[in-house]
Amino acid sequence: MPSPKCLAFAALAAVLALAAAPAWANPLTITDAVQINTSGFVGSPDSFELYLQLNDGNQTGDANNSLAATNFNFGAGGAAGALDTANSTGNFGGDLNLGLSLLDGQPFNAVAAFFTPGSLLTFTLTDTFTSLDSPTPDTFGLAIIDNGAPLSTTDPDGSGNLMTITFDSTSPTTAAFSDSADSTVTPTITPQSSNPVPEPPTLADLGAGLALLAALALRRRPRAS
Repeated sequence: MPSPKCLAFAALAAVLALAAAPAWANPLTITDAVQINTSGFVGSPDSFELYLQLNDGNQTGDANNSLAATNFNFGAGGAAGALDTANSTGNFGGDLNLGLSLLDGQPFNAVAAFFTPGSLLTFTLTDTFTSLDSPTPDTFGLAIIDNGAPLSTTDPDGSGNLMTITFDSTSPTTAAFSDSADSTVTPTITPQSSNPVPEPPTLADLGAGLALLAALALRRRPRAS
């Protein structure tokens, strides 16, 4: 039978391992408020579309990540338009009035919708994911299409994105880029909330565990005759 000291060390190792385990809520939901100054497009004769895409990192369509864009407001002079089904693909749904949705049930998923630019585009973006793809994470991109082509932006990969999210952790990496022709067209992304994530055991919990281990070890120690 293991000695009390061995048992104490084994229990201590278990407590330390638990303390070091990463926190993870399953599923994890993160909400951001997004706003983009589109006043420079007001009155333009061009055709504009919002384009959202969600790519599955492992390219299997594992459906472990979904995204919803809701509460669209286009500001003075702006209005929602029809869904562009010709430029939408994969698992997508909704419209600009009810909200747009994407699910990574296919390797590549995208939804496009026409809109009339107003003074300020605002909407709520909600990401819900249950696991992280490795080594290649899921990615999200937001672009504005002007007359059939994405705006030229400062996105270094040349995709014309104004905003990207890389689902590489439980705190996803978010980036915003500017329209190359008008730097005022840059998304402002404000975190709103995330669902509660269980915290790792605190030092107080760890201390209580160590005290209990010490008491057990003393209880098993042979009494002096």
